[in-house]
Amino acid sequence: MSKIICEVCGTSYPDTTVQCPICGCVRPGNARSVADSKKSEDNGGYTYVKGGRFTKANVRKRGAAVQAAAASSGGNDGKNENRGLVITAIILLIAIIAVVSYIAVQLFLPGNSRNDETTPKNPLPVETTVQTEPPVVPCKSLKLETDTITLEKQDAAWMIYTRVEPSNTTDEIVFTSSDENVATVTNNGKVVAVGAGQAVITVTCGDKTAECKVECVFELPTEETTVPEETTLPEEEFVLNRKDITFNNKGDSWMLYSGSISPTKITWTSGNEAVAKIENGKVTAVGGGTTKVYGEYNGEKVSCIIRCNFAATPDTGVSGSGGVYEDGGVSEDGGSTSTGGNYHLKNLVGNDASDVTLTVGSGFTLALVDANGNEVSGVTWTVSDSSVCTVSGGYVAAVKSGMVTVTATYNGQTYSCIVRVS
Repeated sequence: MSKIICEVCGTSYPDTTVQCPICGCVRPGNARSVADSKKSEDNGGYTYVKGGRFTKANVRKRGAAVQAAAASSGGNDGKNENRGLVITAIILLIAIIAVVSYIAVQLFLPGNSRNDETTPKNPLPVETTVQTEPPVVPCKSLKLETDTITLEKQDAAWMIYTRVEPSNTTDEIVFTSSDENVATVTNNGKVVAVGAGQAVITVTCGDKTAECKVECVFELPTEETTVPEETTLPEEEFVLNRKDITFNNKGDSWMLYSGSISPTKITWTSGNEAVAKIENGKVTAVGGGTTKVYGEYNGEKVSCIIRCNFAATPDTGVSGSGGVYEDGGVSEDGGSTSTGGNYHLKNLVGNDASDVTLTVGSGFTLALVDANGNEVSGVTWTVSDSSVCTVSGGYVAAVKSGMVTVTATYNGQTYSCIVRVS
């Protein structure tokens, strides 16, 4: 079997192979062949030549072969053979450069895992940081922008602003109301008026505390409810505001009832309409004498004595005759009396006042007037029992239950008024 000698690396290989098994060079058409030898058989069919094509021995052999080939072919084939060798060498060089460049990129570029000596072989997961509790920042100071709030209508609102130090405190600010029926407060400090009264809004931050006073100055609207008249009765006691009235002039009148029950729902009657008549709680003097008027409601009946003392006698100044008390007894004095002159007592609103009924703690003002109704001055006032009533400058004040006589003295003449305190 013939062998082919590679022109590049000098390796001999069987002529049945199209390229060199060592360097991969394609066998040229005019490749030099040599006879097979035992040595090549021992090496698998080809012979390794140390140093390849560029050893001195191979150079000499190749030069001799080239000269022989050139001599046989006239020299042109040698040039073509050299050109092919140059191209092959360039291709090999490019391939070597590419391989070296790739290796350099993998080894020396920044960030490459092979070159990054700081990158651990077994990196930890990305989220491996240990969660720690935030630092606690206690509140050192707590102040409010205002410490007093006044709300003038229901649902009116006011925002309480706080100032804490340090501003990054971790303590929570808490708002509480002392009376939520007066005012409520939200978690952010909004105060809302609920009802009339006073409340205290307490603000805490850690161990610091501040207070804001809230005053609601309004009245809640009352809800009007319609209640059937025949089934619901007022809870108040049915009483008249007077138990004994004395009139000194015809036509004088008095409204006996001042409660919440409508006077039209009360049944009113007079014991003697020739003396006094009554309509819807208003009693009016008609003629001289004494009688009783009555009011009846829901089965309860109350009464008031009416004394009508008219036309005082010019000679004596006596106004009418004695009257009858509610208990049936005869009064000590039927009206204003005097030892002379034409004067009489009247109350502050101009009604004749000779017999007046009061309640403990109440009072009224007496005045002495002449025949024309003009008040006179220089009157001296006395009372028969100052423990029951007191009098000062004509003002009579009831102290305790009982009956007294208040006397006015003018120019040596006396004028009296019975005062009954119940």
